[in-house]
Amino acid sequence: DRASFGGNFSFFSSREFTFVEFSPMLAYSLNQRIAVGGGPIYIYTRERFFFGGSPASVRSNTFGGRSFLRADVAGPFFAYTELEAANTRFATIDNQTTERGWVPALYLGGGVLQPFGRRGGGIGIMVLYDLLYDNRRSYNNSPVTYRMLFFF
Repeated sequence: DRASFGGNFSFFSSREFTFVEFSPMLAYSLNQRIAVGGGPIYIYTRERFFFGGSPASVRSNTFGGRSFLRADVAGPFFAYTELEAANTRFATIDNQTTERGWVPALYLGGGVLQPFGRRGGGIGIMVLYDLLYDNRRSYNNSPVTYRMLFFF
């Protein structure tokens, strides 16, 4: 079997901020060193704050898809690239209103993967840099992203 299933799941909650990400992925090993794949993404955020002494909150649902290529470099280390399109809400240029639109991301980076099983499964961590990062439109706070991934 050359196919494996996995993805990302993230959850963070505090008094001021909630973040939930669910991003399943399907991977296919082209050979022993290269895997390709993709899948949908869904991210929910809620930010709570006080505005003029009154509590307020802003909620956002981000959805889209991604495709990736992972190449084993040496031992457990791999190079990774990913193309993502996310439909998200972002501030307009005047910062007075928001609009929804598709925002592209092109991630380059790498990581380390601890394989398990015979089907190419594993657990890994990676650091990625978004070459298309837009401070106003991207849903991440930084062009640098840290991820933990699972494949079965």
